Amino acid sequence: MINSIILNLLGQTKQLTLGPLIHGSGIPVPCYPDIRGILSYPKNLKVVAQECAKLIDEWKDIDCIAGCAMGGVAIAAALSLETGKPFILLRKTPRLYGQRSAIDGRYKKGQRVIVVDDSIVTGFNKRLFIEHLLKVKLRPLWLLTIMDVGGMPIWQKERQWFQEHNIELHSLVTWTAWALYMRDRGRIPRATVATILHLMNNPPQWAEEK
Repeated sequence: MINSIILNLLGQTKQLTLGPLIHGSGIPVPCYPDIRGILSYPKNLKVVAQECAKLIDEWKDIDCIAGCAMGGVAIAAALSLETGKPFILLRKTPRLYGQRSAIDGRYKKGQRVIVVDDSIVTGFNKRLFIEHLLKVKLRPLWLLTIMDVGGMPIWQKERQWFQEHNIELHSLVTWTAWALYMRDRGRIPRATVATILHLMNNPPQWAEEK
């Protein structure tokens, strides 16, 4: 279900990146909201934490919040303050010093964890983060992101891994819903939105090969 409050937050035109540009995961993006730029303002970060906290209250039985580097770190910290739940930070690769761990913070084996990040595309990077949790016997039950960018059908196979490990994926908004929201309010050209929708339904050859 699309969160209208977050949709409006991401609709800030001052934090809008116009393309064409290449997203970090390879998507040719004609237009994209600067999620981290938006969350850099305390007022906005608090709103996001409040909306995420509502979900945590519904799901219950969460012992710990895990923030993915880098986008999920601020969200995890703000969500921890909002809920009183402790949080840990996840790295893609272990540190080369100290305990040489990919997890920063204290935790106990068997704890139920919600993993948070700013966005998700294919889900490949999130899988790397979650595998670190599984290795130390933590129990990741939910993966929560602000925006789901990866609407390409060909990439849904990447997400089957979450289902196989009983991890529920939830995003507050989707890239497509955001694009339609911006179009209907005249904040981005209709031609740009048409390009976004076309990409989501007709992935280019390189996406299929990947």
